[in-house]
Amino acid sequence: MKLTKLLVLLTSALGVPVAALAQSTTFYSDPTTWSQQLTTSPTVVAMPSVGGQLPSPFTVNGVSFTDPAAQSYVIGPTALGFYYGGANPMTITLPGSAYAVAFGIGNYDGAPDNFTITLGNGATQNIPSGVYFFGAVSTVGFSTITIVDDGCNGLYQDNQPGPCGDGGLFPVIGNPDPAGALEYALFNQFTSSNCNGVYNSTFNGNLTVVAGQNCAIEGAQVTGNITLTGGSLSLVGATVNGNVQIQGGGTFSLSGGTNIQGNLQIQQLPSSSTQSSVCGITVKNDLQFQNSAAPLQIGGSSGCPGNNIGGNLQVQNNSAAVNMYSNTVGNNLQVQNNTAAVAVFNNVVANNLQCNNNTGISGGGNTAQQKQQQCSTYWANSKWT
Repeated sequence: MKLTKLLVLLTSALGVPVAALAQSTTFYSDPTTWSQQLTTSPTVVAMPSVGGQLPSPFTVNGVSFTDPAAQSYVIGPTALGFYYGGANPMTITLPGSAYAVAFGIGNYDGAPDNFTITLGNGATQNIPSGVYFFGAVSTVGFSTITIVDDGCNGLYQDNQPGPCGDGGLFPVIGNPDPAGALEYALFNQFTSSNCNGVYNSTFNGNLTVVAGQNCAIEGAQVTGNITLTGGSLSLVGATVNGNVQIQGGGTFSLSGGTNIQGNLQIQQLPSSSTQSSVCGITVKNDLQFQNSAAPLQIGGSSGCPGNNIGGNLQVQNNSAAVNMYSNTVGNNLQVQNNTAAVAVFNNVVANNLQCNNNTGISGGGNTAQQKQQQCSTYWANSKWT
């Protein structure tokens, strides 16, 4: 088989349950373009130098290959061949959560076939006959790759008539080591001081995010506290058993039904034009936004639903705009000593809505047992309705 370098970017045709995944995985048919997307050097996996049939599963450099038909062979010194079809997909298991993978693919014997490749994060791509490179880069981690030869209807033994050719994994074409049949790049290891990537499994302990890190936790649990002092933090459908503390820097987006079992404290953010957001989450205790110079949205329009706060919502001593819309507050809502525009609309407060000494405040549609000072409709100098 002649491996030809193609300069076509394959269009992502994803059939996955999570809509956001379609925007998170990109497929490539050109190794040069694929390699330009990597933020770390890939690991190159070469097949054994001695040819012959392999057991199932077999492991090479920490990567496991599972072939239910046990019909995989080493062909030549570096490539892997397989003799099966859709009933016996090849599953490759990587030693960690990857953001990128690539390999040459095609038929080394018989008629060219199509292949369907599915990543462990659910992203799927069809490789038509005549395309000899598969590459993927994703912001959602994966540790498995499943390959199905679509040209086969069942097991096809070598040198016997059959509906398909013999599939194979070949060296990545010229990138960066032609001896490798598979290349992958892992996210940095998820540790208490290193969250840089998208994670969707339970983390036991406390987590700190610092400058230079972009930490996204989606549908997963952190059993301790999360502290953000720089970089960025995204929580989507996450559960945090402790507190979330955002202090001194960084940007953040908390959304998607995230549940914080302790307090959410946002304090001492430096001046910034970038607005962070808290949308559609539950905070069991207090939400505090204090002494900050960066704007914040706490509930808003349909794109940012209101939050459920079990204790107090306190917005105090800030010098950037703050919007509070459609939140449910289990105790008091306190808006005090803010020098930039503050908007307080359509909140449901179990006890008191307290507003005083704010330079510019507007609001309306709120319910509370008592509305005090600037939040009272009788405060002449407020923009209250």
